[in-house]
Amino acid sequence: MNLTLYTRTDCCLCLEAGALMEGAGIAYTPVNIEADLTLIQRFGNLIPVVENPQTGDTLSWPFDVNRLRVLLNGQ
Repeated sequence: MNLTLYTRTDCCLCLEAGALMEGAGIAYTPVNIEADLTLIQRFGNLIPVVENPQTGDTLSWPFDVNRLRVLLNGQ
């Protein structure tokens, strides 16, 4: 299963979050929120945010690999 990584253009924290996930071997789908007003209203300045699409649970930055694994396992 892939997690969803909500991002913005030119976001250095978003790049850092993606690198953390890649380094841990955690699959993710990046979604730029800038083209979607609903996502902008939902996440705004919380970006980067990771979501488990099966449970709807989210993590806002800062997060670490352990917290990502818990999110991934739906716990």
